[in-house]
Amino acid sequence: MDPLWLRILAAAQTTIRALDLAGLPDEAVLVRPVAGDRDIGAGRSHALPVVELSLHEAEREAARRDVNLHHDVDYPVLVTILAAERPDLPENLDRWLAWREAIAAAFRHQRLAGVSEVYDCAVEPGRAVQDATLLRQRLWASTLVLRFVARGQGTLVLKYGGFAHSEGETSVVITSRAHFNPRGLRDATSQRWEITGLLQAATPAELTAAIDDLAAAYALSGQDLGLFLIDGVTPTSHALLSADTLGGTRVVEGPEFLDSRGEEYALYRTYRVVVEGLVPAAGAALDLVLREESITLDGGGPRFVYLQTIAGPPRRQQVAEQTPYRAQQAGRAVGRAAYPAANAPLWPADEHVDRRQIVRRTPRVVATTETTTYTDYEIAWQYEFESAAALLGGPTAP
Repeated sequence: MDPLWLRILAAAQTTIRALDLAGLPDEAVLVRPVAGDRDIGAGRSHALPVVELSLHEAEREAARRDVNLHHDVDYPVLVTILAAERPDLPENLDRWLAWREAIAAAFRHQRLAGVSEVYDCAVEPGRAVQDATLLRQRLWASTLVLRFVARGQGTLVLKYGGFAHSEGETSVVITSRAHFNPRGLRDATSQRWEITGLLQAATPAELTAAIDDLAAAYALSGQDLGLFLIDGVTPTSHALLSADTLGGTRVVEGPEFLDSRGEEYALYRTYRVVVEGLVPAAGAALDLVLREESITLDGGGPRFVYLQTIAGPPRRQQVAEQTPYRAQQAGRAVGRAAYPAANAPLWPADEHVDRRQIVRRTPRVVATTETTTYTDYEIAWQYEFESAAALLGGPTAP
């Protein structure tokens, strides 16, 4: 197979010839290594005017700040329109400028027929009239650069549930953030996958179908998300499995389509989707999310009352030299996947057992359309104590 750049030149030549530009025969559309006027002109191999296609600058690889699913390469092609300066130049100027506009329109954000690797083309206008060429060589020259964007060999394929993105369609940024429980322990990792992509199709109708398929796939949360090798079967280390997350994976943004400029929806559609998941860490120490307790003490001293008199101020009177010592022990604990045990009474012999309270609250529901998970199982307790001796002690350590 011929080199890609050479195939791009040949396909661009075919495309321009197919435009059937007025006054430009097929043989006047030339492919040359370097643009110039050699063998062009009266009595030479090619009569003026001509359109030349030549190599321009160096191909370049697009730099990306994400997981590279492919390597996009720009292949620049210089288009040069050459015509002789004649007295009728003003009469033909409109024709040559029309060629320039038609050529630009034929390639701008279009696929290149016959070269499957090329999925887009950017047009960079050059000088409409090259002054020096016109003055020194008596040639009217007009240039523009076609930057054909070719998708190189893909390395990864992105899948969400049963939906597989096309090879090289997407770019992915994966970020992770640690999650800490109230005890200060790292109990989970929040993963965020930001997916941007470019849907392409031959017609707007086919593009609509592709958009609908994308929207239907990401309408569901609770699906596995992962990058696979180019065979689409071998998994990589980058995966967010719904079963490994708390409540399943969640589509938190999109699909959204944030651009309507240029050829959007005519030739392609850019989109963005964000999927997140909270992956719990393993370990028995993490089963307890929170445990806290308070002790309230009162009583033990003398008790007095105030007696009201018929006339004069109330009179203070002590009615007991000592009063019972009382205490209230209250607290709560939260378990990640089950109810933890309540703390035991600190002074069991002095407890008013008839006043004991144990409360279990409904766990928090973490649910998607596909998965329901329960977490944060909370239990609360309250004990009351009374004794003739001082009740000594403090809250139970968590």
